[in-house]
Amino acid sequence: MAEGSATAGSAASEIEALRASADAPGARVLQIAQLLHSLSQELTTHHHVADAVDAQQAAVDVLRTHPPTAAGELADHRFTLAMGLHHLAIRLWTAQRDTDALAPAREAVSGYRHAAATPGTTNFLKIAQLLHALSHELTTHHHIADAVDATAQRASICLQHADDAHLEAALADLAGLYERAPGLRVMRAVIASSDANLLVSVMHRHSEIISEQGVRRGPGGMPRVACYASNETLDLLPSQGITVDILADATTERLSQRDVNLQANRFADGSIPAGVGELI
Repeated sequence: MAEGSATAGSAASEIEALRASADAPGARVLQIAQLLHSLSQELTTHHHVADAVDAQQAAVDVLRTHPPTAAGELADHRFTLAMGLHHLAIRLWTAQRDTDALAPAREAVSGYRHAAATPGTTNFLKIAQLLHALSHELTTHHHIADAVDATAQRASICLQHADDAHLEAALADLAGLYERAPGLRVMRAVIASSDANLLVSVMHRHSEIISEQGVRRGPGGMPRVACYASNETLDLLPSQGITVDILADATTERLSQRDVNLQANRFADGSIPAGVGELI
């Protein structure tokens, strides 16, 4: 597409031609996705915002529908797909489609994490930098919880690869995000009720609450759960008949210990504490 010649008709034709070329035997899918991304950038430059979204969506679609056939291509494919989703979110934000942008932005965070964990990946610093940029964009659009997730993933990558300078910067950014949204801070707490079934129901309703070892009877016989949950979630429980006793700010403790896996199940490896009291 020549400079200044971008039109709705020519853009649509070029996008469809590139889509179709990915179906040809031996097609170089990563190159086709890059061509669609470049077209999206050019359309953005010429203020054809809707067409730019379509071109970037086509780049993502091509990558989704043509997974790599060789194991050695998986790392590049995952990274390119994550970056394509990231750019799709940017194009949608440019088009003032904030609601639509959030899904690919979230998928990009997950995609960068998977790319970093894929054998053969070497561009860890680049992935961390892209997560930094994505976290900033999410913050700008007031998606603080998702910005926390992106920054936690960035910090995890830096920690795993002993990149101390970038780790310190990521942890500082993470602390700043929690200052903006204290409701997202994770607390260690005990929640209790005289009705064990109510406790179980609340745990099911708020799946983000991470239990240490289920519902148990405390020293006085009251059903209770030692757990981890955000301030935001814990604040909802008293109105549902649950008493809440906050024991510690787990976010502060875990940041100081450089344990930045703040969003996942910290007991996924099976290392669940024994708990206190009789199991109900």
